[in-house]
Amino acid sequence: MNPTVDIPADAPHSANTPHRDAMDSDAPDITPSTGKMDLQTEAPPAEQAVDPSLQRTEGKLEDETATAATDRPVLIEVNETSPGSARVGLFSRRLLLRVAVAGILVGALIAATWLGLLHPGTPEEPAPAGAEQVESSAPAAVSSENAPVPMPVEPPEWIGRMRELERRRSQLLAKAEEVRTLQRLYRYGILELEEDAVRLIKRHALENFSQALQHRQMEFALQSIRSRQAFIAGLEKPLRWLISGSEELLYLQRWLKIDLGVLAVAEGIDMEAHAARLEATLAAYLPTADKLAMATEAAPSALEVLFKHLADQARQTTLPATESVDAAIAEEVCAGEMTRYSEVSVLRLKAARCLAESAATELFLNRVKELPAIVAQKLSEWPGDWLCLNGLKRISPEAARHMFAWQGRWISLNGLIELPADASTHLPAWGGQQIELMGLKKVEAVEHLVRWEEAGGKLFLPEEIRRQVDAEHRALRQPVASEKGKRG
Repeated sequence: MNPTVDIPADAPHSANTPHRDAMDSDAPDITPSTGKMDLQTEAPPAEQAVDPSLQRTEGKLEDETATAATDRPVLIEVNETSPGSARVGLFSRRLLLRVAVAGILVGALIAATWLGLLHPGTPEEPAPAGAEQVESSAPAAVSSENAPVPMPVEPPEWIGRMRELERRRSQLLAKAEEVRTLQRLYRYGILELEEDAVRLIKRHALENFSQALQHRQMEFALQSIRSRQAFIAGLEKPLRWLISGSEELLYLQRWLKIDLGVLAVAEGIDMEAHAARLEATLAAYLPTADKLAMATEAAPSALEVLFKHLADQARQTTLPATESVDAAIAEEVCAGEMTRYSEVSVLRLKAARCLAESAATELFLNRVKELPAIVAQKLSEWPGDWLCLNGLKRISPEAARHMFAWQGRWISLNGLIELPADASTHLPAWGGQQIELMGLKKVEAVEHLVRWEEAGGKLFLPEEIRRQVDAEHRALRQPVASEKGKRG
């Protein structure tokens, strides 16, 4: 055993005496009653068996150990437990725990800051109340909200079926438009026949139905009107069938798209039943001749009722002095002869239809004084470039609506003296390039002209109307300029 060295607390420091600070750092045991510090050398374990071969050197080893103890004292733990040592150990453990917790918090703060820099626009959702936080070393799972949504893929066998469904629906819609076009043509034909019949009644002074039947042209006109009315009514049956079929196919198309879109993730979708229904619907709405047949059960109008209606119109009509010349020019135009078309004064429906169907690129109808809405509608179908109607003094709102729906490039209306607001309101929607209004003296809504000119159109106006239009332009641009000045 190494001897115990007692060092007084107030003893001076020496080279062989440990410094107090070093001893404090190693937390030695200090006996409060004596104020002394126990220094002991390390002792070998008690009652340890010694190898006989080493017995000869035991004394020598003990002497060396004693000598070393005198030169270098060693601090060892005193088995005696004191209150001071317990407090120091508890303080050390608490200090280590606080350092560990502080390190965890600092690491968490650094990680949160790093994640915030990587995803600055994604707010962190608060954890639900009462939820327990589970720490795991496994990598975090990808959020289902950020996971890419797979695009629905139609099964290969359904691609052809859906295309056939779309083709059939497009076919029905095209047929329906053909039927509507036929109805429009026959309605316009009825108007032409009625116009001719009114002129016959007026010119030949046909007073009653019996006289009308004795006039062969009048009888033919009445029968033609009745047959066309029956034809229009008979077309309603196939038109309703075509519209119903297109709507049924559209409903089925949307239904199938929804089910095919969720087929990969949903259960219970009977695609075999869908296929059977699709085949049955396609077969039911195949546009065959019997499905498109006209209805014939509609009762035709009585010829006498038609004549009375036309006679009432004739009493309200005054034939112009140029009626015979206009009729002759109309016949020429419909025969393809365009030599005298510009001499027409009253544009009849027949002449308007034939002009709209002509290959002319320019139409000069400057002798026409009036433009009924139905005539303007027919002229709007003409695929030419320049339409001149400089003889018009006024234009009705309905005629203006059809005129500014024309797909041409240039309109000359230099004879107009006024342009009401309900007529000019259709001008901003016209897609043409140039319009001439050099005779204009009054405009109720200058803003309509300004809007069309702002969109890129070119207006030819008299000086007074031009000043009004330019003033409106400046009024519109002034707020924009002031706003730019504020921004600057």
